Amino acid sequence: RALEFDVFLPNWPTDAFTDLVRETFLADLANAVPGAEFLMRSVADGSRGVTPRLLVAFGENPNADWLATARGFYLQLRTGRLNAYLSPSTWGPTIVQQVTMPFLVGPGGFADEFITGTIVYGLQLNLHLEEHTFDWLTLDRARALLLPFVGQPGVVATNMWKHAYVPDVNGTSSVIATIQCAGFSSSQLQSIIGQIEGNTETIWPTDVWGRTTLMTNNLVVLLGGQVMPPSPPSPPTPPPPVSPTAPVVLSINGTAIFTATDEEIPVIVVASTRRRLLQTPQPSVDTTVDPRNYPYTGFPLVEQIDGAEVTSLYVQYRLVGFTVPKFQGSVTAMVDGVAYTV
Repeated sequence: RALEFDVFLPNWPTDAFTDLVRETFLADLANAVPGAEFLMRSVADGSRGVTPRLLVAFGENPNADWLATARGFYLQLRTGRLNAYLSPSTWGPTIVQQVTMPFLVGPGGFADEFITGTIVYGLQLNLHLEEHTFDWLTLDRARALLLPFVGQPGVVATNMWKHAYVPDVNGTSSVIATIQCAGFSSSQLQSIIGQIEGNTETIWPTDVWGRTTLMTNNLVVLLGGQVMPPSPPSPPTPPPPVSPTAPVVLSINGTAIFTATDEEIPVIVVASTRRRLLQTPQPSVDTTVDPRNYPYTGFPLVEQIDGAEVTSLYVQYRLVGFTVPKFQGSVTAMVDGVAYTV
């Protein structure tokens, strides 16, 4: 999550605010606010000084990690000055102007991670109440300030945050209201800006609100949405059709026991041993047969071969051997470097 804000530096004329100074400015902020990353979006020139516009990103987890750092930073912004982060002896007055509420940032196209129709956007406006103070803008007055947006097409919720505006070194201050209108259509929210520009005295009458100024750099940002569920894993690629003539290496429990051909296949039985009860049964190939004598029927073959009842082993449609029940399901096959299920 991130926010954007403007800070006016009256002691820094344009020609003095060089690239090196900008790097130092960002470094001082980063050192003062661990866990935050600062980026200078732009710098507005002025007759008295410069006004950098900064983006502050908090943590990697937009749901939890950012909260503590962001709360502390917003508390400092609320005072109207950044004295706790930027030394006045170095930077002079640091006058906070516009501020946004938190919004989501990410790599290009990251909005595609949300389900269409669930994405929530936020229109961010900053309204300067030039004749009133921070304390004057109470909760009830804040609700009244937001009334013009209630019922506007595309607006489903409104919110407000405020901070002091302290341009005078003697402490004379007014208040700036950060207004957020949330909705599902970014274009509808964007259209509200045009309706307000030049009409603030009509929307917020002077006899009630005093002089008001809609500040520049209003924007529509991404607030959130329902995350797209992960795509199901792709099914495994089936092996190619097995060659009818290539040698087939048959293995049991990882040990190769016979290489079948198109003319000779094994009959796998349990190796005879005098201590059979004390040992794990081992496979043995004592007999081979010609697979051409056992035409494919689409069904497993059960045969009596050399006194043992054995079942057919197939790789796809190719007969590659017979085995006693003990090893049924344990046999694997390798053909031309490709593993096949038997």
